[in-house]
Amino acid sequence: MNGSERCVNDRCFDRRVGFFFNESISNAVYKRTPYSSHGLADTPNASDSIYRNGGSRSMLKLKRAVSGSGYVGAITMGVSAT
Repeated sequence: MNGSERCVNDRCFDRRVGFFFNESISNAVYKRTPYSSHGLADTPNASDSIYRNGGSRSMLKLKRAVSGSGYVGAITMGVSAT
């Protein structure tokens, strides 16, 4: 998750960009190097307040890459200034 605030003409916007992954994929990734040295994710989706409050619409659907050595995914997102 990455957030930043930008103000233009005394009007401020808080922009946050983030993606969520299926827990089974997250767990599989965290078991591989270099992530395995960090242990499993510290905040599962069910415990994440951003996920519970609409972040589930930012679920990135992944599938195994043809090479078998990674994942491929895509997502389309819209941004509203209101």
